Amino acid sequence: MKFLPKLVLVAALASPFSAMADAKMDSVYELMDVMEIEKQMTGGFDAMMPMLDQIAQGLQLNADEKQELTKIYKDWFFNDIDHDSITKQAAQLYAESFSKAEIDALIDFYSSEAGQKFIELAPELMQAGARIGMEEAQKSQAKLMERLQPFMEKHQPSN
Repeated sequence: MKFLPKLVLVAALASPFSAMADAKMDSVYELMDVMEIEKQMTGGFDAMMPMLDQIAQGLQLNADEKQELTKIYKDWFFNDIDHDSITKQAAQLYAESFSKAEIDALIDFYSSEAGQKFIELAPELMQAGARIGMEEAQKSQAKLMERLQPFMEKHQPSN
């Protein structure tokens, strides 16, 4: 019986915090809706296309084979990856990273004309950024190999 008043007190104190957490998560999901997070995930797939192009080139695939490879990746991305799980985990990450006020400010931004333009262009920007990064990495690949050579020789298994 001694614990009953303490239990009631803990429950009474926890209730407002739970309501605050629920309100914050509601805002996070509103932010994700405004950000069109599902569209952003699809844009993430599109950003992988330069990598697929490189794989196809490396394997010397013809157009039909490249299309088959792309279909495999699309099937994997859209059918095997749990997008709901990603969304829930991302929502939790946003809730841990931003205050309710910051989330509300982000909602205001992404609801604005500039925010909507950013959302619209983000997939293209990601894809272009990935392509630029790959092109720059390819240009300096010989330098990387040059730097790696001493390391590889040093750590080569002894016979």
